[in-house]
Amino acid sequence: MNKPMISNLNQLDTAVLIEKFIVLNGMLLHGTKEEKAQAKAMLEPLQEQALKAINPEAIRQAKFEMNVSDKDLSFSNVVPLFK
Repeated sequence: MNKPMISNLNQLDTAVLIEKFIVLNGMLLHGTKEEKAQAKAMLEPLQEQALKAINPEAIRQAKFEMNVSDKDLSFSNVVPLFK
């Protein structure tokens, strides 16, 4: 089994990436129709960047520690996250 890892990002880049996800999540949950559309458009490239930096074991570990399942992370009207 591999260890959970984030590669090719330093601590500052990782923190910025996390903050962007938090802001986009807020826009998706509480934004206007235009803000929600903007957040969806911004989410996909951000997700690609995150998936390049973290290994599958890190995703599995995060799901375990937050006690969430794949079903919890699936949304019918949002770009699928971390599948």
